[in-house]
Amino acid sequence: PHHGYYVKGHVHDENAHFLGGVSGNAGVFSSAEDLAVIAAAIMNGGAVNGHRILSPAGVELMATVPPDQAPWIGRSYGWDAASDMESTRGNLTTAGRCIFHTGYTGTSMVIDLETKTAIILLTNRVHPYDTGGLFRTRTMVANIVASSILD
Repeated sequence: PHHGYYVKGHVHDENAHFLGGVSGNAGVFSSAEDLAVIAAAIMNGGAVNGHRILSPAGVELMATVPPDQAPWIGRSYGWDAASDMESTRGNLTTAGRCIFHTGYTGTSMVIDLETKTAIILLTNRVHPYDTGGLFRTRTMVANIVASSILD
């Protein structure tokens, strides 16, 4: 149970839950196929299948930690790029050219801009009980995928 009852058809993220289900921090809500399209667009400078959905400048902003930001924060626009949660991307992806995002239920999306590799992990660690975490699992999955493309 989550919040004392099973949650079905509503957000599991506790912050978003208390804000009525809408919160900018609430993570990713989509299918692996849709996320793959977004990842492909980001890896290709904003275009996918001949359609531009993001500008190249927008993609570069997503991949760049603002220079006036404290280095330990490590956030770019909409993504994590170099924070203390960096192990989400594993240690075999390209440091400095990798962006990622995590979600409360254990989801994660890692985009290595150098190798043009996306790692999408969709999980629900809160069902049926909101216990445990996927920190180690995210790291291991990222390393398994990254190691499969190394020379």
